[in-house]
Amino acid sequence: MESEPQIFQRKNNMKLGFIIGALFATWLTLNYPDQMRSYFTKAVDYIESVATFITSK
Repeated sequence: MESEPQIFQRKNNMKLGFIIGALFATWLTLNYPDQMRSYFTKAVDYIESVATFITSK
């Protein structure tokens, strides 16, 4: 079992990681909007193809 301070530290690390990731994603989107739009479109297309593959079985 984890002690209370370890659980607290893990929660804080997760919150900090989420905030850093959100700031990085915002910075990328503001500085490279066309590239980010392209990557997002590719990600959506890939997820749709995986979903189609899974539901076709």
